[in-house]
Amino acid sequence: MTSYSTLLNLNKQFLDFLNKDFPTENRDSYIEEINKFLEEREELIIKLKETDPAFDRAEMSQIIQSNKEIDKRLNQCLQLIKNDLKRINQRKKKNIQYSNPYESSSNLDGTFLDKRR
Repeated sequence: MTSYSTLLNLNKQFLDFLNKDFPTENRDSYIEEINKFLEEREELIIKLKETDPAFDRAEMSQIIQSNKEIDKRLNQCLQLIKNDLKRINQRKKKNIQYSNPYESSSNLDGTFLDKRR
């Protein structure tokens, strides 16, 4: 089996893994699995660059197509994580405002200045 075939098979496994629903709980293990796949792919790509560039055009086009799909799915996961972080930050802000509602209004509108001496 050539390195290109190995990379293609790894990409297919990675895509199958990414096509599962993104978990709402226990995301750390999901992200660790993603990192493992990415490290394996990186090692294979480095080996491919060092070896003889004899490859099959059909395999190469499949690899490129699967890389595009992987990038698309990883960006979707990233957006889900960003949205969750944004939602968490909004909750924190709302909780702080709820606990001290007058903290944000630090202007001096209610101050009375006496002009007499």
